[in-house]
Amino acid sequence: FGIEAKFTGALSDDYAISSATINPPHIILGTADKSIDSIEKIYTEEIDLSQIHNDMTIIASLDLPEDVYNPDDIDKVEVLITIDKMEKKDITATSFSSFQGLLLMMTMKITKPQK
Repeated sequence: FGIEAKFTGALSDDYAISSATINPPHIILGTADKSIDSIEKIYTEEIDLSQIHNDMTIIASLDLPEDVYNPDDIDKVEVLITIDKMEKKDITATSFSSFQGLLLMMTMKITKPQK
């Protein structure tokens, strides 16, 4: 089963997650009944992004469904979170006619020629 990190909170406005790598990325699960058929992926415990200010590795517990067993006894994973600082730029339109032309091009409809 694939593992996915469950995030809560938010990074500072100037930052974004560029990647979240989980190790191991998959685990093996078993169950005595067919309830395993309803499981699509396994999630980590919630990771609070408001506490992350640079690249870091977090050891997160797995939120395993009831009545499943994990033959490899994996109950925690490493989540390597890489963040990037976002650049902000102000853009100023210097020509209104160019802007109007762009809008016109964006709103044109293409129709089939009549015979």
